[in-house]
Amino acid sequence: MIHVGKEIEKVFTKKGIKISVFASKLNTVPRNVYNIFTRESIDTEILFKISQILQYDFFRLYFNQKLNEPLIKNDALFSKSLSKKLSITIEIEEEKTKNEICKILNIPN
Repeated sequence: MIHVGKEIEKVFTKKGIKISVFASKLNTVPRNVYNIFTRESIDTEILFKISQILQYDFFRLYFNQKLNEPLIKNDALFSKSLSKKLSITIEIEEEKTKNEICKILNIPN
């Protein structure tokens, strides 16, 4: 499991940004930034904003983790038919967000 707060803190430290500047760009106070560093999970809207500020794709951490894990851990699910295709549709209302996600996942939008 990814501890996103620790990952944000690592990148933040590498970038050498002052905590007050980072907090200001997030429209918050430094104390809340320190709270972010302790979070195991975070709202995607906040994570997207942090990704923009630090110029680092934190969503890729989740994507890479999922690539290294089995998609379905129960082998019995495969015993009946391997030929069925799974299709997932995600509706995204904001065009900008949709474009960014498609860009991150390297898929057409």
